[in-house]
Amino acid sequence: MSIQLNKGVNFTYIPSKKFKTVEILIRFQTSIQNNVKEERALLSRMMSTSSLNYPQHSLLTQKLADLYGASLNVSVSKKGQGLFFNVSMSFVDDQYLSQNGLTEECVDLLKEILFQPQIENGLFPEKTFELEKENLKHYFQSAKEDKAYFAEVQMAELFFHDSLGQATPSYGEESRLKTIENAHLVNYYREMMATDEVDILVLGDVDEKKITELFRAFPFADRLTTNQNLFYSPVENNLIREKIIYENVEQSQLSMGYRHPIRYDDGRYYALHVFNGIFGGFPHSKLFQNIRERDSLAYTVSSSFDSFRGLLRVRAGIEKENRQLVMKLIYEALQEIEKGEFSEEEVEKTKLLLKSSYLISQDSRNSLLEQEFMKRVLPFVKRSNEEWTTGIENVTPHQIQDVAKTLKLAAVFFLGGNGDE
Repeated sequence: MSIQLNKGVNFTYIPSKKFKTVEILIRFQTSIQNNVKEERALLSRMMSTSSLNYPQHSLLTQKLADLYGASLNVSVSKKGQGLFFNVSMSFVDDQYLSQNGLTEECVDLLKEILFQPQIENGLFPEKTFELEKENLKHYFQSAKEDKAYFAEVQMAELFFHDSLGQATPSYGEESRLKTIENAHLVNYYREMMATDEVDILVLGDVDEKKITELFRAFPFADRLTTNQNLFYSPVENNLIREKIIYENVEQSQLSMGYRHPIRYDDGRYYALHVFNGIFGGFPHSKLFQNIRERDSLAYTVSSSFDSFRGLLRVRAGIEKENRQLVMKLIYEALQEIEKGEFSEEEVEKTKLLLKSSYLISQDSRNSLLEQEFMKRVLPFVKRSNEEWTTGIENVTPHQIQDVAKTLKLAAVFFLGGNGDE
């Protein structure tokens, strides 16, 4: 159950005796259309390395070690139309220690990280600012070297050609990073802290009243609640955007993007899961079995979907000369599912794996925090563990066929290896 500590500042406590740690996630949410990805990415690095009383990274690291090995992570992410700045901490539950007070110390450190960054005379330390800016630049460059990921980014640019916010990764673009000055980043930090809607989520076995009061003491001002629509709907047309690049790499990368209309809050959501499992989500899927195992045409091949942005991806690592044949086999696999050419055994195996994966996720602290966040932002989506399992079990072959019929190819990117064609 969520409460508001201040206007636009939400607090959710998730009681759990499953773990010996306490997990805290503080999430700042804004719209992806605000064009601030690079600021948030750079700010995440600045705020994870130092604070007013721990001006060097080594001092902050030592402080975390003194807190019985507490961990701190500051990151950026996105979901649909939402752009998130995440500050998370994990530490040992007091009840497993010979002394009390660790919870208060860890929450106090979080408070300092958020409200007392190392800012003097309106600037971050110039040396640290330039260093972290350079580190983020290297991260951009290293991401380009991961050719499978590079292909995904290129395909997304084709698929989301009408939306810069959706086309670029959550950390933004290197070209815009260069334009960010120190004073601008400080001003943005202050803006984010004052205006972003905030979610504080606590998972663990702690005193609810006590932990609530600790966070109530955080000096968050009231801010507007966004009631932001997280869902993005791709433009509907019959165009297929295609791009081919050749580089001197050993393995070629094929990335295909299909539009689909099934959102997270759609009744067909469960059928989308089962369809994807049969299509390319598991080792027994048609893409894996036909393209990789039967015909040995791919090093790897799989599919996955995004129910907040209407995208289903197909990825394949292949030889350059096999591009057309692999695309033909992907098309044929989709046609087979549309026609109902899949066995009862395939369906049951997929459902079993989906339920097993879901049960495993219930032992993941990050997954549980994300589930509770979704309940807060989408309260109309009622999806308990039992309802999720039942929803998967009740998917029919006809519903799987209907999902396949909704898919429309919209973008194809191919990175061809070992050549300058």
